[in-house]
Formats: sequence, C-alpha cells, structure tokens
Amino acid sequence: MSVSLFALNSTAQTITAQDVEEAIAETYGFKPETGEEYLALADELVSVYPLDINNQLSFTHILDVPGKTKDEIFIAINAWFVASFNDGKSVIQMADKDAGIILAKGYLNGVGHRMGFAKSVLVGEYIVIRLDIKDEKIRLITSISEYYMETSAGVGQMLFGGAVPKDVTIPIYASYPFDKKSYKSYKREAAIGYVGGIAYSHVLKNKVEKAINMGITGTEGEDW
Repeated sequence: MSVSLFALNSTAQTITAQDVEEAIAETYGFKPETGEEYLALADELVSVYPLDINNQLSFTHILDVPGKTKDEIFIAINAWFVASFNDGKSVIQMADKDAGIILAKGYLNGVGHRMGFAKSVLVGEYIVIRLDIKDEKIRLITSISEYYMETSAGVGQMLFGGAVPKDVTIPIYASYPFDKKSYKSYKREAAIGYVGGIAYSHVLKNKVEKAINMGITGTEGEDW
C-alpha cells in the first residue's frame, strides 16, 4: 500500500543555494557571476545533458550500499526527507516500503539569482525525485520539468520606477537550449536554472549517501 507521508520544503531543506553554488564551482572550476557566463557554460553542457523523452532534464545515480537491507535503506532515507523537507508547496506522491519506492514532487527555491536592469529574478525549479530501493542498492532519479521565475524590481525600477514583470512558470523544454524566441527575456535565467539543476542532482546524491551512512544528525548509532 502506498502512503503519503510528508511534504517537501524549499526553504528549510538541508540542501542550500550555497551547496549548489559550491558544487558548480567544484565541478567546473569556477562559479559564473553573470547571466552571460551562465549562458556560455550552459551552451557547453547541452550536448552532455540533453532532455529526456519527456522533455525534462533528468539524472540517474546508482548508489551502492554494502551491508544494508532494503528496509534499513528505506527507513534512513525516509527519515532524512522528513527531517529535511516540510513545506506544503511540494508533496510526496508515493512512499511504499514494501515496493521500495519513494516518489516526490518538490520545489527548489533560489537555485540561482540574476539582478538585471528591468527586473531581478530569483530562479526556482520544480523537480520530481524518485528513489528505487533494494538490498544494498539505490537508484536515484531526479527530473526537472519547469522553471519558476520570481521577479522583483531591477536596477532600472529602483532608480526610475515602472512596472515589475510578473512571475512566470516556464516549461524547461520551452527555453532549451535557451530559446531566443520563446521566453526571450528569460534566457539567461533559464541558463542559471539549467546549470543549477545539474549541480543540484549531484548534491542530492551526496546528501542521500550521507543520510544512509551517518543518519539525520550523524549521532545515531546502534548502541543506545
């Protein structure tokens, strides 16, 4: 039987914007500082990370967990998600211990930010997380389907006033690879979301591995 257990969170999660930024810098040797730098990096990555058959940006990680049973792994991962994510904007769609499946749809806030003349944009992403669990092994799949561009006043609005563009939700395929026709004014932000999404998938993999090996706080143990 599948049971909805908990909600995901964008702000209280243990994966932070700083984690994502550090992962970008570590993986690519630098952290882009401007929209143009993100565009250049994203253009280098599009051939390595194409969209999947559902027009989403997906990643699959296989994790080996020697000596751990399916139930032990499920309990450890489930406990970490419960402790790390708790916002009603996102929700667990399935958590089935017997089948060894956890399926969640979450919202990642603040993957990246760009201050422009016309607008300031905080880039968020909607992501589906699936974990398939069996004895000594996990398959972690993350799929990003949409960007959410949360806008506020840019430098021009701060100095001269004027209307702030509305927040927009952009399907990832509509701006891939950063389409100059559709959502033209958000192509730099889409590049930020794209690079941040790649980094996030690797950060999540590392967090899941730590949750299994160290528990939620790192102080859990069998001797209690």
